[in-house]
Amino acid sequence: MDQLEKLGADPISWLAYTMLDDRKALGLPHAKKDPSILYEYRLKAAIELCSYVAPKRKAIDVTTGGKTLEETFAAAVAARGKRK
Repeated sequence: MDQLEKLGADPISWLAYTMLDDRKALGLPHAKKDPSILYEYRLKAAIELCSYVAPKRKAIDVTTGGKTLEETFAAAVAARGKRK
């Protein structure tokens, strides 16, 4: 990001302006609007921005050591009862 800042480039803002179709902020005030292209680029920009605002969560690996879920749950309940 330091190199982008030195160049005066802000890709996150560029994506946001694209998503919002803010042609003036993008430096394209007179660009012709093509609804099909416009929609595709706006959608791609929104999807990309989502990865920064709300990153995907990773799945949690749950292992039971070869036991069934019921056996594991029963053992957890029994262990909890012993602590009281």
